[in-house]
Amino acid sequence: LLGGSLIENLSATALAAGTYHIRVNTLFATTNYLLAVSQAATSDDLISNATVLPAITSGVVPTARATGSAGGADLQDYYRFQLNTAGNMRLNLSGMTTDLSVEILDQFGNVIVFGSQSGNTIERVTTPELAVGTYYIRVFQLFVGASSNYILEISRDFNGDDLVRGGNNLGTLASTALTASGAVGGAADIQDYYSFTLTSTRNVRFLLTGLTADIDLHILDSFGRLIQSGTSGSTSTENLTVNGLVAGVYYIRVFPFGAAVSNYSLSVTGVSAAALLAGIPVPKSSSELPVPDVSAPASSTAEDTPTTQEQSLDSNAPMDFNGDGSVSPLDALLILNALRAKASGELRAAEIDFDISGDGQLTPVDALLVINMLNKRQLRSPLE
Repeated sequence: LLGGSLIENLSATALAAGTYHIRVNTLFATTNYLLAVSQAATSDDLISNATVLPAITSGVVPTARATGSAGGADLQDYYRFQLNTAGNMRLNLSGMTTDLSVEILDQFGNVIVFGSQSGNTIERVTTPELAVGTYYIRVFQLFVGASSNYILEISRDFNGDDLVRGGNNLGTLASTALTASGAVGGAADIQDYYSFTLTSTRNVRFLLTGLTADIDLHILDSFGRLIQSGTSGSTSTENLTVNGLVAGVYYIRVFPFGAAVSNYSLSVTGVSAAALLAGIPVPKSSSELPVPDVSAPASSTAEDTPTTQEQSLDSNAPMDFNGDGSVSPLDALLILNALRAKASGELRAAEIDFDISGDGQLTPVDALLVINMLNKRQLRSPLE
């Protein structure tokens, strides 16, 4: 039995099946406490078995990173770190699919500060001034539910870009590329984060060049969840194109493979539909597109009179996928490509973005509507 407010850590071996009782008592003062019991001897559900993070030393090892999962059958995860230089700490918890919470505890297990975000929003916690010493981090699910993966990052560097919510803001992606340059690698700089904003659905290309060692690239959504990764290896340029990114905030993580250290140049560019379809023949007229037989033949009078649905589609906007202000064979190819991407599980845009028929999903009917309208337009006003 330890005196004072030290953490109590007891082990009992070879307990037979049966019912047991735990008594918590105090000799003098009244106090709150947290009791955890585990049958797994090495479980990180107990603070005494906390996963050890690198010691944090300002300017030497200012940042530590860990990944894990919690929730459901996995009640909680504990981490322990040693703070070698006094000061404030920043913590981010990201990459979650359900609501996880986080606390920073002192050496006695008392809560110093906790995250207060709801849902799977990125937790962003700043501590008061901390003295040199041992501290703990607890990641847990406040309400019982499905488990979730997570990314835990803590940093002593308040001016650094090693945290997802502390990275460099590149701004809003418009017609010109967003660019940045930097260096990454070594214990003092384990990663660099950037953020950028889209105001509409875009296809976006990410280039990482000028490498002298193996540096990799992650593209993350607004919750810090991985969308796509670039791991070309060696000093090869990382070249990623992510199609159909909807409006919102995105993050970019630049990080070394192993002990690599390198300078780099980063470029983020909006990609036109024509560039995405490079190498794919684009029809010169709608007569080169197939005309599927989806209805009985109509009279010439009916062909000359657009249906109610076609009249609503003639506004261009619902079918102008490449944003050039008109509906053309190129838009038909884009929706056909989207159908192929959906079939292969690679569609990254929301299906509703391609939903022309109004049924809430992307189906071949949407492609047929585009193709049929292009052909009916040709009948009403033949192309030269």
